[in-house]
Amino acid sequence: MDDREITPMQQDERGQSPITQEEWPASRKDSFFGRVWKYRFHYVIVLPALLLLILFKAVPFMMTVVTSFQDFKVLRGIAHSHWVGWSNYRQMFTAPEFHQVLANTLIMKLIYTGFCGIAALVLALSLSMVAGGKLRSALATLFLIPYFIPAVIFANMVVIVVSSRTSPIGIHSVPLAHSNLFRGLYVCIECMKTIGIPVLIAIGAIGAKHAAGASDPRRHHVSFFRRNVVPAMLAVSAFMLMQLSTLLSNQFELMYQLINPIVYQTGDTLENMQFRSAFMLMDIKASNPVAVFQFIVQFGCTLLAYYILRACFARHLFTSHNGSAAAIQASGSGKSAVGTVVSLLYALAVVAMLYLLFVYPFTIRHEGPGLSSLVSGSRFVLYLVVYLAASAVFMLMTLTLSFPLTVKDLPGRSLYKWFLLAVMSVGSISFMAYYELHQFRLTNTVFALFVSGFFSILPVFILKSIYNARYAALRPRYERRGETYMFFRVYVPAVWKPLLALGAMQFTMLWNSMYLPLIYMSKPDLMPPISSFLMAAQQTAGDGKALAYGPAAMLQFGALIALPSLLVLLFMRRWLTPEVLTGQVRNL
Repeated sequence: MDDREITPMQQDERGQSPITQEEWPASRKDSFFGRVWKYRFHYVIVLPALLLLILFKAVPFMMTVVTSFQDFKVLRGIAHSHWVGWSNYRQMFTAPEFHQVLANTLIMKLIYTGFCGIAALVLALSLSMVAGGKLRSALATLFLIPYFIPAVIFANMVVIVVSSRTSPIGIHSVPLAHSNLFRGLYVCIECMKTIGIPVLIAIGAIGAKHAAGASDPRRHHVSFFRRNVVPAMLAVSAFMLMQLSTLLSNQFELMYQLINPIVYQTGDTLENMQFRSAFMLMDIKASNPVAVFQFIVQFGCTLLAYYILRACFARHLFTSHNGSAAAIQASGSGKSAVGTVVSLLYALAVVAMLYLLFVYPFTIRHEGPGLSSLVSGSRFVLYLVVYLAASAVFMLMTLTLSFPLTVKDLPGRSLYKWFLLAVMSVGSISFMAYYELHQFRLTNTVFALFVSGFFSILPVFILKSIYNARYAALRPRYERRGETYMFFRVYVPAVWKPLLALGAMQFTMLWNSMYLPLIYMSKPDLMPPISSFLMAAQQTAGDGKALAYGPAAMLQFGALIALPSLLVLLFMRRWLTPEVLTGQVRNL
């Protein structure tokens, strides 16, 4: 008998045969430590990005948690501030202001999610009925334009339109100053700015359904409801679910420009209250408990949304088929006419917005200083370079953080995934993030904005999902060559286009953002263009009635600032797929 043969007497107590010498290496490779060694490249490659996340995200949040139990004083620091236990939380939960602000936040978030979801579904179905792929694609690009206009500039345009002194359409009241109107107006404004994202996500789902049907003759006669309505509803439902993962967050930058103390009763939100407490009143013991409460709620919502999305919606959002607007097959002439009319109505609103920003300011009389007093060419170029460099680091981090998620049997994968989801759930308003950079003496330097531009977690999951949907079948074919080969010869060539598109979106977010420079930069001669715009919008003349800068100069400056983001949209449009745009949902 061959010494490798297994007889019944050699079976173990469970009736299973022991492992032969030839089988032993494979068994060791499948063990926990064997898999750790097999996938060691993943642990090494993720380490730099993980250390940056821990240093600049996890550590400030842990500082927030600790100081929420202290009577924190900046001059004393964390080590010497007095411990007060649960006192700050008791004050937060018993404060009438907190209850009102929490209610406002929830009401506006739920109204926005529902209203934007329904409107996006109607627009997506209308756009899918438009005859002609080129017209459909052009309208889809037009729908995205409001999202690429900075929120501060968008809000300023709204203020100019609804102001009795500057309105080009003859408004004689100030609707944003009425508390009973503010919620509805704010939701409509936010929806107008952001609706292009869910519309394009839904269009992608419809396009993927049509592309799948084009290769299967049995699907050629599927009804409009199944080919268009069902995938659009699934995509919009996924969008709404992702919005609920940020249940206690609103678009702070838009709200910051539109809200005023007169409407706090119905319009104030948790993030506004945090910002006032932390950066205006320096009341950290009031701000940090709110930040911890927001994290706990949103982390729970994020986990719930993630597992529901993965189980029910991921296969509809991330497919192997082309989900572009051009892939959609034309509907009947009647449906096409209805879809074209509805789509053109929103398109006309966007065109009117572009007219207000790029044409109208050159047709009206100048008031106050002109554009030349606002523009600094050197700072314009400086921040283009800084934000491009930050976006490059972001792309490297996204690439390395996402690669381990493509291996299902990676030891520690679940813990790693939970860590990323936890970091993603941390609120955007963080005094301790500012405090940490201040301790490093990085505030009032461009380095603070450079470092802050590295981080966005949702694109990590987006890149992983794109790869798994289209290229996961390649792993069994190439994994014997090692994980280094898989990364450089398979993963990077497969995802470089969506990665570049995600980097372009990160650059757009940084260029358009006023929050980061608002907290890190107080020197006017170092401020990025968007901060100069914000300062100019808030300046008043000595009598406190007339703006120092008139609408013409402000809109011209706004058009100049918006130009880089709009150029990104035009030049990168082919690569800004619905999957890539899904990575922006948490920013809405």
